[in-house]
Amino acid sequence: MRVAIYSTGKCPLLRLGRIGYAQDPEHVRFLEGKRAFYMVHYVLSGKGYFNGNLVTQGQGFLIRPHTVQEYYPVADDPWTYLWIESQDTRAEDLFSFFHADEKTNIFQFSNVERVAELAAYVRENDMALIDSSLVLEKFMHVFNETTLTPRSSLEKSSSEEIYLKYAKKYIESNFHTHITVQTLTDMLGISQPYLYKIFQKKEGKSPKKYIDDYKYLQAKMLLGDSELTVTQVAHSVGFDDVLTFSKFFSTREKLSPSAYRRKKLESGR
Repeated sequence: MRVAIYSTGKCPLLRLGRIGYAQDPEHVRFLEGKRAFYMVHYVLSGKGYFNGNLVTQGQGFLIRPHTVQEYYPVADDPWTYLWIESQDTRAEDLFSFFHADEKTNIFQFSNVERVAELAAYVRENDMALIDSSLVLEKFMHVFNETTLTPRSSLEKSSSEEIYLKYAKKYIESNFHTHITVQTLTDMLGISQPYLYKIFQKKEGKSPKKYIDDYKYLQAKMLLGDSELTVTQVAHSVGFDDVLTFSKFFSTREKLSPSAYRRKKLESGR
């Protein structure tokens, strides 16, 4: 058996190509050669060899594009595995968080059950085209509860850094939409209290304030440097209603958007 789900559409964060599951001996091998993409393999059961190194349940291995690889199952106990595939160069950023052995590219992971749940989802939806953001969300649930399970202060710090990085990237790419804290936690697969803790620790503010501050700064730039109307500026930073935007802006600037624009124009003369 070899099944997979496929990512469709654009994703502002990490674009995955597909997530797959394989269990038959003929489908869990790759003769010596090169892959054209980044791959993560999670071994769910059995054993196999990756570049001559034994890999068993609870272990996985990383593949970078255009590097020679070979992997195959042990004959009397063939492995089954889940794999994730991406041509996005940002996948390289993720690889460091697996804490894989530098020579073998083999890593340890916890919570095999979480990986098995995703494998079941893939089997149930074989060949389905799924929105890229949902595919990433599915992967992040596995990533969060396996690779990023804190086993040391270093790993805990690493997990916080990557959550923060992807949350900020999402905000920067989607400030023109109605982003909420729930939007971020759903995308990352973590709780609101944990996300709040990370932002307070790393940014000195709540995720809600970070979102609002970013929208406010973008609004100031648009009001000062563009020919957009105030209504168009409001839409550009994720507000459907210009009155709500005006209140949002005035609370922070102590000037209405129109008054702020006039002041900027006058100061530029």
